Amino acid sequence: MRGFFSLDAIFALTLLMVVCSSFLHVYHGRMEGARGIGEGLEARMVGEELAGAINSVYSNGSGMELRLSLPERLASLTLSFDPSAGEVVVERGGRSVRVGTVCNNVEAFLLTSENLRKPLRIYWEENRIRVVSG
Repeated sequence: MRGFFSLDAIFALTLLMVVCSSFLHVYHGRMEGARGIGEGLEARMVGEELAGAINSVYSNGSGMELRLSLPERLASLTLSFDPSAGEVVVERGGRSVRVGTVCNNVEAFLLTSENLRKPLRIYWEENRIRVVSG
């Protein structure tokens, strides 16, 4: 009788471990998916904020200048401008987000994480809008 009970206990424990590992795997996958969605939304927010600043400088004319600071936790981004499409491109973790602007006379730029530690300066220069770090 005692040997039979230990086999039941081993079977129940094995079954419990299989169920728990399945739930852990699903939980881990969901957490990774949520983290990816969060990073994508943060990248979109940065892109929309930068595109809004560019549009604001454009609509207010040649004397306008804005400064835009990014939170330090978002410093792992790469920002650029695609002049052919008139879009701000935000890259983070191998994903890219594109946000359109109302103007196409923005000088092409590429800002990496080293440049994003300082506030961005958005201003007019020679009938073009420039975005630089610092």
